[in-house]
Amino acid sequence: MIPDSIINECLEYLKNNVFFIGLNPDDGSLWVCPGARRGNSVYANRRTEVVSDCLSQFDFDSKRCLWLTCTQKINYSSLESMEKSYLDLRDQIPKFTRQVKKLGVVKYMYVIEAHKRGGAHVHLVLQFDRCLPFHADKKDSSILRLSDESLRDSLKSAWPLGHCDVQVVWSVKIASYLVKEVCKNSSIEKALQRLKAGKPAKNDANRIWGFYFLVLRIKNMRSWGTSRNVKRGRLDSNMNNSTGEENIARIEESVVVMLNKNITKKDWFQPITGVVPPGSVMERELLKILEPIIARRKEIISMAELASTA
Repeated sequence: MIPDSIINECLEYLKNNVFFIGLNPDDGSLWVCPGARRGNSVYANRRTEVVSDCLSQFDFDSKRCLWLTCTQKINYSSLESMEKSYLDLRDQIPKFTRQVKKLGVVKYMYVIEAHKRGGAHVHLVLQFDRCLPFHADKKDSSILRLSDESLRDSLKSAWPLGHCDVQVVWSVKIASYLVKEVCKNSSIEKALQRLKAGKPAKNDANRIWGFYFLVLRIKNMRSWGTSRNVKRGRLDSNMNNSTGEENIARIEESVVVMLNKNITKKDWFQPITGVVPPGSVMERELLKILEPIIARRKEIISMAELASTA
């Protein structure tokens, strides 16, 4: 179980953001759209594009890539000891990548993922300068194992924290899995909702623990990274470039207001992207904010129409 104090801390972080509200001119419904901030869906959608672009630069088809899952021994007795598992990864990953470059790695990408209990492990994709020999796993033929025992032993010995599982990438599907893992810690809004309602989904605990340690407790620790020869686009924090075509159209057609921090920190305000629940306290409070603005807009339109007919 994740303590309520951690859930509330995550919610407060999401509320400390730029938010826009708007009135849908077609049906009068309200919507809320946050600016891109680590932890919300706007940020996650934009990050998906960045990560997908990075992975498109790997050669997954010619059996040059390995997929590694590197774990470590974790003490779950306290938050401090769990935090140490993340700090240990932060220290160990650069050392590991420097060593594997000597084995012929020309490109890499890593993703840090939280366990359900709170500790951390890391997934890596390593691209080599040559095609790699492989064979089917004895228990699962869909998994390809590295046949070069010397290389496998060298990879495992380069990871001193715990176990290192090595697979040969046989399909571009692995790229989709990596995108999913990276974005798991990028969007926690719905996970927080489900946890508050007592109805958590399968990976909600992983999401919240990862976000808590990587963003709040260790202050913006990187959850993923690549070698320098993998080109990465920048995450655009501008709302109009982060929300997708549907929301952009909605923004252009609606009466839009930027909310100030005093409003977003109210108990009734929930930092969720999309339509505001009809009949909710949030809807009533936001309508109060919009009423004078809508009235003023109607007044200006009426004056303009009157001036055009004069």
